Amino acid sequence: MAKKTVKLNLIVDKSCNRLVYAESDGHFVDILLSFLTLPLASILRLTQQSMGSLNNLLKSVESLDSVCFSSEACISMLLCPSNSASHLLTSLPIEYDNLLPLYFTCSSSSSCSNDHLISFYANAHCPCGGLMNKQLKFVADRHAPASSNAHSSVFCNTAVNFTIREDLLVSQSSVECSIEQLSKLDINHMRSLESVSVDVTAENIVKLLKQMLVSDTPLTDVFLGVHKAEKCKLQADDIQQPLRPKCHEAEAPAASSSSTRKISMKLYVDKDEGILVSEADNDFVDLLFGFLAYPMGAVISKLGGHSGFRCMDNLYNSLEALKSAKCFRNKELIGKLLSPKLPPFFKVKNQLIKLDEETYQTRSYLFTCSNQHCQYSSKVGCNEASTCCFCRPLNPTYPKCGPKDDPSIGGGYMRISKYMITDNLFIHQPPSHVIIADILRKAAAGNGIHPRDVEIGEHEALALLRASITSKNVLTDALLPFKKG
Repeated sequence: MAKKTVKLNLIVDKSCNRLVYAESDGHFVDILLSFLTLPLASILRLTQQSMGSLNNLLKSVESLDSVCFSSEACISMLLCPSNSASHLLTSLPIEYDNLLPLYFTCSSSSSCSNDHLISFYANAHCPCGGLMNKQLKFVADRHAPASSNAHSSVFCNTAVNFTIREDLLVSQSSVECSIEQLSKLDINHMRSLESVSVDVTAENIVKLLKQMLVSDTPLTDVFLGVHKAEKCKLQADDIQQPLRPKCHEAEAPAASSSSTRKISMKLYVDKDEGILVSEADNDFVDLLFGFLAYPMGAVISKLGGHSGFRCMDNLYNSLEALKSAKCFRNKELIGKLLSPKLPPFFKVKNQLIKLDEETYQTRSYLFTCSNQHCQYSSKVGCNEASTCCFCRPLNPTYPKCGPKDDPSIGGGYMRISKYMITDNLFIHQPPSHVIIADILRKAAAGNGIHPRDVEIGEHEALALLRASITSKNVLTDALLPFKKG
């Protein structure tokens, strides 16, 4: 079977093998914009690329004892968070990430009366006390219209053509836009330009996503095979921008109490090296681990359009101009890009950074059946019209609950406990003898080790979010406003 591709037209300066700009219809731009909906953990998984200290958070999820988590399902949630826009992205012309949802039911089904419950994450607790780790196969609706219609699109208006600059600024195609880009690059002779048509594959898309994290010239890197000797991963000017979250029409007004929430913690500060380690309750670890599920667009929005990854920021900041040019199919889709939401069940009780969660309302179209002659026997289906009289609707269970927890209270990923967090976001159960020995060694060498009690509010949480994706000294950069060097 031939690989699925989309067309991309490159305007290249032959004299120096330099990309001037690219031209595309809405299909390729849909793929670019889908990057803004990806949870940060998904970007790490797809690209295998380091982002600040986020990789250490992933390693901590994997290495911490499972008893530290509210449920074993929390581990699955953090390592592979779902995409709140996955139902839209299944219509992309190329599938570059596996977006099919997983469904699990209680493995004690023979003795369990909760066969109406389902979990999207393995090892959630069933009210009967068993674990929901029996995976059910999903049966696609045979009568549903195909999502791969060549004339359909996800976000963009199909009648619009787009110009994409090397630095991923996207605009509606126009003569003015082309002339402006030629002038900017000081190109005076059209004979040096060449139009090159390329077929973009899923492999190209993943490479492009990776290059957007490490390079200012991702299109050239991927499609022209030109790699500059120096690549600018993080933009210092952007990282130092004031933390002013963007506010969009799609967002609800902030609750007046959100700015008063605080998390207390203790820092152990070396006067020369910054923060060596911190000690904090589970609320702070919930905050850090929660970053893994933040969609990239939400991160850029909360950081005021300046995440430090210039190409990602340019892509996001193109949205306002495209919005005014009526390049999108409708306002709801614009909101899903300007203010992507957390997936269902990912919000924590003490949510310092205001980020809405996609609500999961009981969906009568999710069914399973105990009749062995039904196509939904021990499977999950969504076509209500084709059910039999034995089919029954499925309702999701709250995955962060332990066997005796009340799901109406909500909660975090971690059980109530103290944790030790290093400057580069490795999280340990105390006592960590290696860390304590390091503190004692530095104290014996005459280093001034000073404990400091601090409170984390929304502003500090935003500083931690920015530092976590850009720095190897996250706590120091985010929580010590005055440091040497």
